[in-house]
Amino acid sequence: MRYVQRHRRIVEAVQWSGDRFSEQPNWVADALSKKPPEVGCILSDGRRLAIHTSSGWRTADPYDMVVQGSHGIEPCAPVVFFELYEPDGR
Repeated sequence: MRYVQRHRRIVEAVQWSGDRFSEQPNWVADALSKKPPEVGCILSDGRRLAIHTSSGWRTADPYDMVVQGSHGIEPCAPVVFFELYEPDGR
């Protein structure tokens, strides 16, 4: 689903449930197929995600949002995400 930051920064985001994504757009499928140490790869241990960002490895816990924006793919806690973004409506 597309979301827009209140300052008009548009990102794509999906939620990680701990065993699957809420949706699986092409950018998620591409990231899952990448191999370390490629930036943008996503690895799963079956519960948590490891995301290789431009600033190093970050983890996503169940119910975190996985966001693709101008800086690549990043995890984000839902409480923070929904403070910054709202649905785009498209």
